[in-house]
Amino acid sequence: MAANSKQSSVPSVLALSVVGSPMPSSSNSITKLSGPQSEVETSIADIFSHVLRCDAIKLTDSFFELGGRSLETMALVAAIEARFGVRIHPTSLIESPTVEKLAALVCNPQAQSVGPVVPFRRTGAKLPLFCVHGGNGSALPFRELAKSLGWNQPFYGL
Repeated sequence: MAANSKQSSVPSVLALSVVGSPMPSSSNSITKLSGPQSEVETSIADIFSHVLRCDAIKLTDSFFELGGRSLETMALVAAIEARFGVRIHPTSLIESPTVEKLAALVCNPQAQSVGPVVPFRRTGAKLPLFCVHGGNGSALPFRELAKSLGWNQPFYGL
């Protein structure tokens, strides 16, 4: 694969190993946004676009609804750390899956709630449901289950 002459926002070795092609150096990824865009939001939208291989990213688009799964999650986390020097825990994407919310976490990484309990949905009228992973060490696969339970069911993964 020929090297890209543009300066990448992520080291080319990482960018090539994450998805297979260099990341773009400037953003055309964010479309139809209201209000000002920060440099952090623009960079994260570029990373979303590269990792998910889609062109039009809005501030409020969910990483998971755009097709993000476990491998893309790890690629996103690695690219954010390479670009900003900030470590975002993969489970933080559950509560901050959009460009807008992820940019806020990058600017304030102490706001991450990292621990054994992953809150997929904190509110609802029903008794909270807690699910324990089957030994793979990740609660991320519970995201689809939480979604199917409905908005009235508090749900936590362990």
